[in-house]
Amino acid sequence: MFGVLLFLGLYLPFHFYDGVGSMVKEIAVAKPNILIFPETGLSLVWYVSTVILMCLGLYLWPNSFLSTYAAKNDKALRKNTILMPLYSLMQLFACLVGLTAILAIPTLAGAESDLALIKLVLETFNPWFVGFIGATGLLASLVPCSVALITIGSMITSNIYMPLKPNTSVRKQMNIARLFASIAALISLYASLNSHGAIVFLQLISYNFIMQLFPALIFSLQKKNFVTIQGAISGIVIGVSLALYSAATGTTVATVFPNLPSFILDINNGLYMLIINLMVTVFVSLVTQKSTATSNRLESETV
Repeated sequence: MFGVLLFLGLYLPFHFYDGVGSMVKEIAVAKPNILIFPETGLSLVWYVSTVILMCLGLYLWPNSFLSTYAAKNDKALRKNTILMPLYSLMQLFACLVGLTAILAIPTLAGAESDLALIKLVLETFNPWFVGFIGATGLLASLVPCSVALITIGSMITSNIYMPLKPNTSVRKQMNIARLFASIAALISLYASLNSHGAIVFLQLISYNFIMQLFPALIFSLQKKNFVTIQGAISGIVIGVSLALYSAATGTTVATVFPNLPSFILDINNGLYMLIINLMVTVFVSLVTQKSTATSNRLESETV
């Protein structure tokens, strides 16, 4: 997968534009706005804050937990952590493929822009090589998606179906998990093919939810953890409630305080939710910790 993406990311700009530099210059002349971030909205501030949010939430996803528990040993976990940045580095070459298509295939628009790679390859290479690239792309999709789909199926089965029907056999549980995984796959495939950017939009929103586990997780790893159960639950509930309200109504910091400077308004709202979650977690923990200590002291004095 890395080899094919590296090859395409370098070959296609040279094939159509005689190099990456020439490609960027031509795009800068024809469509300069594509190469710069907007001054407001999806600006550079939004992009950097979104990257920070996604980095913090990377290992909070259930599929990451499943992969961690399935690791052969701690050495395998460390090796994966070291090699993981290579996966992100490959996105650079994917961007170069996308930039190539801007002028090479100017008719691409809307949902069809997701087919930029396929259309470039069809116009450039022989059919046998197109099949090879297609197989590589399929493998690249199946590896991460399969873990996510299996996680979806197993979580729905264990957390929703099993409480309703606790006497279900193990074999039936497996079949039900497969069914839910298949349904999730079909929904994702439909959204990918028929709704431009839907998957990316859902992913960004989902990080607002999953990140609400971050404070409780980080504090739990400390040797002297002052966070109480009440504090952790309060922070999570407040954070998730804010994420739900924002997703349902479209309310953001920009809609509530439109007169603030743009560099504040453009910060990903998930970070604001995380900060509020953290403040609630710390405040409730300090209050409940003090009340618990007082209660224990009175109990001991009474005894």
